Amino acid sequence: MEERWNQTLVALHGKYGEAAMSELLDGSSVRFDPAKGLIAISVRDEAAATKINRTFHGEIEQAARLAWGRDVRVRVRVRTGGVDAPEESAVAAPAPQLSLFDYEPEQEEPSLFDLPAIAPPLSAPVEAVAAPAQIAAIDAAASEAAELRMRAAGLSRGLDFAHFVVGSSNQFAWEAARAVTESPGTHYNPFFVFGGVGLGKTHLMQAIGAAITIRNPEARVRYVHAETFLNELISSIAGNAMEAFRARYRRDVDVLLLDDIHVLEGKERTTEEFFHTFNSLAQAGKQIVLTSDRSPQELSGLDQRVRSRLMMGLSADITAPDFETRVAILQRRASEMHYAMPAEVLQYVADAVRSNVRELHGALTRIGSYARIHRLPVTVTMAREQLQRVTREQDRRPTMEVILKLVCEEMGVTAKEVKGRKRVATIATPRKVAVFLCRRHTDESFPALGRFFGDRDHTTILSAHQSVQEMLSLNHPIRTVIERIERRIAAL
Repeated sequence: MEERWNQTLVALHGKYGEAAMSELLDGSSVRFDPAKGLIAISVRDEAAATKINRTFHGEIEQAARLAWGRDVRVRVRVRTGGVDAPEESAVAAPAPQLSLFDYEPEQEEPSLFDLPAIAPPLSAPVEAVAAPAQIAAIDAAASEAAELRMRAAGLSRGLDFAHFVVGSSNQFAWEAARAVTESPGTHYNPFFVFGGVGLGKTHLMQAIGAAITIRNPEARVRYVHAETFLNELISSIAGNAMEAFRARYRRDVDVLLLDDIHVLEGKERTTEEFFHTFNSLAQAGKQIVLTSDRSPQELSGLDQRVRSRLMMGLSADITAPDFETRVAILQRRASEMHYAMPAEVLQYVADAVRSNVRELHGALTRIGSYARIHRLPVTVTMAREQLQRVTREQDRRPTMEVILKLVCEEMGVTAKEVKGRKRVATIATPRKVAVFLCRRHTDESFPALGRFFGDRDHTTILSAHQSVQEMLSLNHPIRTVIERIERRIAAL
């Protein structure tokens, strides 16, 4: 229990700073009642209590719920002498005629734990009033209940915010995802996360589901892959069970997490059903979270009505992690897998595998497993030998420079002209083709493409990409040129 409260404090310190939280909690006492899932914080004066309730209450409660893995409530009150025990009657909102913390002290109930109000290190262990067997039983029951709710929602254990490594490539998406959990269905609805394969879209989506499930055990959360949505629809049509299908996805859900929506491109009946499902949930104030390998504007295979709905909320892209984030991901994964990995090995792997998180995990597992099976120490030499195939494949991947060079050769322009500001058709068309092919054959984001193609705004790059998509859908002669360039890319 003490460890979980410390985890709560560490999370708060990471977000608001140790000094700010310690100042508020200085002189406070904290008690936890496992039977009621209640944390009572008794602070020194009403000013501290008011500030915590107005500014930090939600964050403390969320951090505690994530640490305990169950529904936990937080009550803050002014200390009136002895330590106040958790109680059901603590009032969260003030009556109009009373101060926020005017109450008659009640007889103290036996609370199982007194917890440290300030973060570790701690001078003394927590003393349990209840028997260890009783505490273990309460913990096990709470953990089992939470796991059953997660499983029923289709969520995977470990895909939560605590296991998501944040870096410059995903920070905006992560911050927005956390905001979604604060008030589902109110802010950022729908929330659309897009990016390449293996960059953490599914992890972030499931983390949203996990946080909402823990925060509100009554919330009906449903995670489903678009392929499953498609197959269930087909089965429902064949079995004349469309009413049950619609109830499952429209009436019996508060949070819908639909993964890889691009799978629905070209599936007219499924897209139509999703359109009505989306409208039904949105009108009812239910939260919708979606992922795709492309932005909503790029999903040309979806009906325009659906794309317009996807653009109603907030879209956030996740790009390939930078070197520092890749090292942090490897450190986290090595710790979880109990691999003893020297820092120089992790840095070598981070430099060798740059594409996505999934390949980073795979590379680490390959090295760690080889070392365990052969009982060898992990060295950079071993890592290099084990990753030869991976690095060879990565070296063959085309860069933006290579793709631009091929486009210029095929279409009779120079790289300087393509990156320049002239808008004549003889230069603008090759520029659009180069943007399209760079997006298709690399993991670069639209902002990164904008910087490469002459510091252009990412919306300009997006427009160029869409222009080529439209030409291809109309069998424009440019298709032949693009196919010829792609054959040269494949031969690299």
